[in-house]
Amino acid sequence: MQPGLTRLYRYVGPPEIAEEQRDFPRGAPVRNSDDLRRALTSIAGTTRDSVTCTFVVDHVGTLRLSDRSSEHIACAGGGPAMAAGEITVDSDGAVTHVTNQSTGFCPEVECWPAVARALEAAGLEDPGGWSACFEFRRCPGCWGCSLIKEGVFECAECGRDLPQDWNFDRTLCRRAAVRLGESQWLVDSVEEPASADQDRVILAVRPGHLILALADGAGGTSGGREAAESVAAEARALRTESPTALLGRLDLHLAQTSGGQSTAVVVHLSPDGALHGASVGDSEAWVSASETWSELTDGQVRKPLLGSGRAVPEPFDHAPTSRLLVCSDGLSKYVKWDEALALLESEGADFPWGLVNAARLPSGRLQDDLSLLYARRWGTDGEVDG
Repeated sequence: MQPGLTRLYRYVGPPEIAEEQRDFPRGAPVRNSDDLRRALTSIAGTTRDSVTCTFVVDHVGTLRLSDRSSEHIACAGGGPAMAAGEITVDSDGAVTHVTNQSTGFCPEVECWPAVARALEAAGLEDPGGWSACFEFRRCPGCWGCSLIKEGVFECAECGRDLPQDWNFDRTLCRRAAVRLGESQWLVDSVEEPASADQDRVILAVRPGHLILALADGAGGTSGGREAAESVAAEARALRTESPTALLGRLDLHLAQTSGGQSTAVVVHLSPDGALHGASVGDSEAWVSASETWSELTDGQVRKPLLGSGRAVPEPFDHAPTSRLLVCSDGLSKYVKWDEALALLESEGADFPWGLVNAARLPSGRLQDDLSLLYARRWGTDGEVDG
């Protein structure tokens, strides 16, 4: 199964439960059949027909199992999860039943691909989807969590109408764990529109490298969103063309068609961390080597923008590195670099959301669309290198 960006869900249940579970053991990781046998024996003993467990797919895509009476936040080790619910395994080690029933994380039905990838990685057969699935909503009135039953979108506590769309998090945080040659990389994508929704991010896996791209449509021109979407589509389809050539071609194409304009950063990341790319505008790329950060895009030509027909894509290269940050000016303009760096260095459970929160006004609003891609080398022990 092709690695892809998968939504991260943060805990949305009662904070007192999270605090009570702080010191409880993390769920047992299941990466192969031996792990599964050990986990089930620990949970249910040696004599069993089938076992139903609490499960999460953790922050790096690993299946974890705990006793059914365990809280999902404990199973996840206090951090975010890609999926959560209950899973039943029979005496032959076959998965017979899976649900997304977790009022701690309230995951969307659409998180199933994360479950399928985790099962595949553990050598377990995919049962073909949810055995039963649930829709959760946050009530905009009393702020309670509601489980949608029989298609009725009404709060069980106060009777208020509930939104049709999942609404527990306005920030879209997604993560991919990618093996590239002999190395492993974690890539986070973080997006939240202020109003215009003109930022687009792309992660594409190619033989021998990753493509990371970000485009920020120009708000002062018509067609800014369409221009950013064109950059994203072309970056997603990129094969052999260099980032510099791609941006030069797109500049002329957009000028002759939509008339919209956009910033753009496109980066090729090799397995050893070496990279080359190109940029136009005021979105930025930063790289870390030996704990020192430097800007790759400090020499870029900010105007004219991509789509003007006169843009000047500026190429850049860098020797092997362990971390790369690409961001729109919704982050770089409104968050002090020292503050952003401290959040990146901490890698705490809430750090992707923390970067967005640092850009918010006291009212909670953002002043501009915010998007970023953050890639870092991932050690074999499941920790981030460098």
